Amino acid sequence: MAVYSNTAQQGGGAANLGSVLGGSADHVQVVLNNTIVAGNTASTGNGPDAYGRLTSADYNLIGNDKDAIIIGSTAHCLIGNIVSPIDDPSRCVAR
Repeated sequence: MAVYSNTAQQGGGAANLGSVLGGSADHVQVVLNNTIVAGNTASTGNGPDAYGRLTSADYNLIGNDKDAIIIGSTAHCLIGNIVSPIDDPSRCVAR
């Protein structure tokens, strides 16, 4: 799955609002597996690509993890940040 060039209020690519708006993070789960989330925007500025608590089942590309808490397996993930985002998924090639 790929979420690219999307715009939302918060978490332009993936968001778990239950974990940041007073919901119980134990009851709300967003799982990413073999997913590209990059090059997105958030109109509030909160988490352009990812927002809240997200569970990685590995093999993900997350362009900017600002405002995200990523748990789970990340051994084979590419994760950018506010200083060095991965905004163009086409730059990443399998080796």
